[in-house]
Amino acid sequence: MKYLAFALLLPAFSGLASSTLVTSFEESDPSYTLAVDNKASQSIVEGIEYATDQDRAWKVSLGPAWSGGVKIYNDKGWDWRKYGSLYLDVVNPSNKRAHFQVRVLSNFAWVEDSAMSCSFELDPGTELDLQVVFGKASHCHHGKKFNRGRVMELQLWTERSAEVSLYVDNIRVGR
Repeated sequence: MKYLAFALLLPAFSGLASSTLVTSFEESDPSYTLAVDNKASQSIVEGIEYATDQDRAWKVSLGPAWSGGVKIYNDKGWDWRKYGSLYLDVVNPSNKRAHFQVRVLSNFAWVEDSAMSCSFELDPGTELDLQVVFGKASHCHHGKKFNRGRVMELQLWTERSAEVSLYVDNIRVGR
């Protein structure tokens, strides 16, 4: 069952029909580089109940508050100028509430001026279709030099919660 925690998430389902898939982590998907920072880990897992589409999902284990994150990046960059939002299916199978950030960088390093970040909370045992709006939002920070025409990297970082594992599937962009 999907729960919507923020008002900005409500349009997410209407955006599905007009969205473009970035990756669903299946073998036939374009290959992107996955990596970790500090006290985090990640892997592609197969045949699990947390894959929201097909067979595979990205398991991300985020470290203690602000000490670890995961990322997916594209050497050539993504051009998302014609899109208004980023969507991710995220499942929290744990018994802990997850407080985390989704960061979108228009370079390969965290430079606040050329990035945007949005904070989310996900209750234990829930699945959300998260929507990150490429515009002003109360729970997001937008750097002055953020460039949707050259998105290089997506990151997930834990905020104030303890270590938590989440499953991510179907990263897509849409209106």
